[in-house]
Amino acid sequence: MNTRLKVRLGVKLALAISILTLLLTPFASQAERSKDVQVNQPSGARVGPADFDIRRHQSVQPAQEPTPHQQAALQQLQRQIKGLEIRFNPITGAPRHLFSLTQRLTAPNGADPVTIARDFLTTHQALFRLQDREIDDLVVARNYRTQHNGMMHLVFRQLYQGLDVFQGHIKVNVDRDGQILSVSGNYFPDLVASLSPALSAEEAVRSAAGHLDPDLAFTPAQKAPATGVEQATLFDRGPFREDITAKLVIFPAHDHARLAWKTRLHLPARLAWCDIVVDAQTSELLYRHNLYQFDQPQGFVFELNPDAGPQVMKSFVGDPTASPQTWVTPPPNVRTLGNNILALPAAQNAEQNFRFPFTNAYGGGGPNVFDLDMQTLRFTPNAAGGYDVQLVPLTFDTNFGGNFTSTLVGVGGRRDTDDGFFQLDLGFDFPFFGTNFNIMSVNANGFVTFGLQVVG
Repeated sequence: MNTRLKVRLGVKLALAISILTLLLTPFASQAERSKDVQVNQPSGARVGPADFDIRRHQSVQPAQEPTPHQQAALQQLQRQIKGLEIRFNPITGAPRHLFSLTQRLTAPNGADPVTIARDFLTTHQALFRLQDREIDDLVVARNYRTQHNGMMHLVFRQLYQGLDVFQGHIKVNVDRDGQILSVSGNYFPDLVASLSPALSAEEAVRSAAGHLDPDLAFTPAQKAPATGVEQATLFDRGPFREDITAKLVIFPAHDHARLAWKTRLHLPARLAWCDIVVDAQTSELLYRHNLYQFDQPQGFVFELNPDAGPQVMKSFVGDPTASPQTWVTPPPNVRTLGNNILALPAAQNAEQNFRFPFTNAYGGGGPNVFDLDMQTLRFTPNAAGGYDVQLVPLTFDTNFGGNFTSTLVGVGGRRDTDDGFFQLDLGFDFPFFGTNFNIMSVNANGFVTFGLQVVG
């Protein structure tokens, strides 16, 4: 049989890196705080309000390195756990993912999984930069077990003096024997914030409505008094689809933690169903996320280059005259095709929203690890001038073992003398966003190429 290479899907290495950093949000200068993420849409297209996060518009700061106490605690834990790996959040300097490829993080334990998780955080609080009070304040937001392997998944919500820390959480996964598999999440240690809002709940709702639709005339009518430390207040829906609840939260930003009001507004006429967070002192818009998703293809891009400014949201629909085929085909989106690009078959994306933040790691040394469709693909430079590549299952529901390890120069690999890339026949199908590939190339210029061989 003849083997023909049906496709090579070019995927820039930086795009793969971005999948790991979905929870890491770059930050921007005070002068840029009022700027919104703009979506360039073709004429006549209906689109809801753009998502906004003030932290994305703050200037990128140098990564916060782990403290000496954290480094010492990490070294001690590495002596206890073989193959221990850790990813730090460059914004907070706190661990974002802690796991081992070869063993569990703790010994078998018959205690309750919540107790096991809290004890682990307490034992290693120097590494996690958590105080006893911060651990005690963690609240179990989700607790469920997968039946086929007995894995218990715990999600702790972070609180600050009784208030939700916006997007603050810690995930701990405990197996059926009471051993911790991994600890992950984004949390914010050492928070200090005011608990006295200058804005009332009514003023906050009015401000949030203005950030959704500046032309909307709306005076909130309170239906029930405020309750609890979060001062949760219910208002009549007015022009919106549902009644409105406003509550206080702590919004962790780069400069400082802010007391904020969080609400959800549903305005179908504007294609808006938005979570909105406004500063409780100034009414400044801090965050807006539309729960409606649209099939208009768009994605984060750099208009010039990463050094010239932050990513902006751009439509992938081109000018109807200059680029009539656009960048994508209509649904079901089984391929990406246009006069600007030809890549068949492309990975499917039903929402066509390619919101992948990017962290510039150019020039970094050592192994690079990329999370691709619930798998970890690791590239490590080797002495032969190529790369060692390892595909490791890292899902919480997958047992360890069965690692696929190959060397691009030696086992199944070959060098293309024309442009210097190494091509590896994996010998198995690799799932990537809905399409299975079995060929991978690492190009000398920093591109990763996935391909599909079809026998026929």
